Amino acid sequence: MNIKNITIAGSCVLESQVAFQTAFHGYVVMVYDISDETLEKAKTTFKKLGEAYKANLNASQQQINKTIKGLSFSSDLAEADLLIESVR
Repeated sequence: MNIKNITIAGSCVLESQVAFQTAFHGYVVMVYDISDETLEKAKTTFKKLGEAYKANLNASQQQINKTIKGLSFSSDLAEADLLIESVR
């Protein structure tokens, strides 16, 4: 099995961290949540995670840009090679 596209269901704290880490390691990640408003809030979380990766893991700005580019957002579930769900 060759997994390339991963959907993360939910965009709260844990799900955002899983999505960012997954994208950081080169996977194409779709972040799913129930509303576009919730997903817009999550984008701020991803910016903060990028800053934390730079400060704590010595990630380069180029790595962070690539990670952010590897994330997409939807309030409709899409087909994926793998779906990760950790919604409460």
